[in-house]
Formats: sequence, structure tokens, C-alpha cells
Amino acid sequence: MKYIKQWGLKRTGTNYLRYLIEANFKDVRVLVDVLGWKHGLPVRYPSHNWKEWFPEWKPDFMPLTREEWAAVKEADIQHVMLVKHPLAWIDSMSKYMNVDVIKFTDPQLNQLALQWNTTVHSYFDFGMSVPRWIYRYEDLLDPGELHVAMDMIQISYGLLRKDAEATEWVTTTSRFERGNDTQDPEECKTKDTVLNRYFTEQRYLKHFTDAQLQVLRSTLSKDLLQRTKYEV
Repeated sequence: MKYIKQWGLKRTGTNYLRYLIEANFKDVRVLVDVLGWKHGLPVRYPSHNWKEWFPEWKPDFMPLTREEWAAVKEADIQHVMLVKHPLAWIDSMSKYMNVDVIKFTDPQLNQLALQWNTTVHSYFDFGMSVPRWIYRYEDLLDPGELHVAMDMIQISYGLLRKDAEATEWVTTTSRFERGNDTQDPEECKTKDTVLNRYFTEQRYLKHFTDAQLQVLRSTLSKDLLQRTKYEV
């Protein structure tokens, strides 16, 4: 069994990425909050001596069985990070916060932009020598880019497909509710669907005013935008 620790800001599609990996590859498990909150800044193990954090399995705390925890402690943990276009992410966060984007004040926009900067920078700093650890949400929605991303994931993590003869990847347009390490990704699907073109065609841009875009352009890191191949 291979274990991949995932990281990604809220509302960036981490549940979808987990679904793609576990639905298409065998003998792999994506860790959600084990070894660190997935929405937090990534922590490299074992340099932080994480084995001393939880030296014993605790049934009232651990989302894993005793056997699973023992396997994780001995595994060569790999990592995967997911990023989303900063404007798409802010638009998604507005829905999460139940606030229209147009009502965001300049300080609120700056705070969100700085959060995106800090988090995405931490991903590149963490995987500086292994850029294949970082994937873009939008690429997982576009059929052509999805093939490239999934091929790279398979090669990078040394995974085997569940169906060796398959020519297409198992995907879904279902939205996911918040998941955890005890749930199968299938259990997290909802009846709602994701309109992929909303993100691939950047339809969320209509929610921002020119003044807001100017504020965000001045705060978002130009270096990170270039490295993630996003334009604002």
C-alpha cells in the first residue's frame, strides 16, 4: 500500500483529487488529515519527527485502525499539492462564506490574496526539487489536461491502474461534501454537480469589478502566478 499525503486550500478540489487517485489506481490511499490538516501549510516528514507526536495508536483519536497506523508509520510518505486559480478560489470562498464577491472589501481581498500567496509559496518551497507534486485544479476538469495530469501522477508515484486495459480515466462531475480519513470518497459525493466550464472558461471573472481586479493584481505574487501559469 502506498500513502500520499494531500495538501490544498479549502475549496480547491482536494476531495476530487483524492477521488481521482483512489478511483483509478490500486493499492494507494490518500491521507486527508492524518499527518497534518490538509488545508494547512505542508509539513515535511520525518524531519519534524512526526513519529513522536503519536507514538501509540489511540482508538478515540486516530482515524486509522491500529494496523493502518503501523503501516503509515513505516511507509515512505509522498505528497501531492493542489492549487486553483486565485480568482476562482476567491469566488469559491465567497460561496463558502455566503458573501457575494462584489461585497468583499479591499482589505478582505488583500487578506485572501496573501493567504493564496503564502500557501502556494509553501508548496513550491516544500517540493522545490519535485515540481510534479503540484497540480492545478483546472487541469483535472479539462479532458486533455486531465490525461496529462493523471499520466504524470501515475509515473511520479509509481502507481498501477485498477484497470490495466482502460484508455479513459474514471472521473465524476459530482460535488463532494467535506471528507475525512474514515470515509471512502464515494461516500462524500453529493447530488449536486460541478459545471466544469465555469472554471475552465473562467466564468467567475464576471463577479469581480475592475477595481477589485486591480487590488488583487497588486497583491497576488507575480512570481507565483507565472509558476502556476495563471493570469489575472
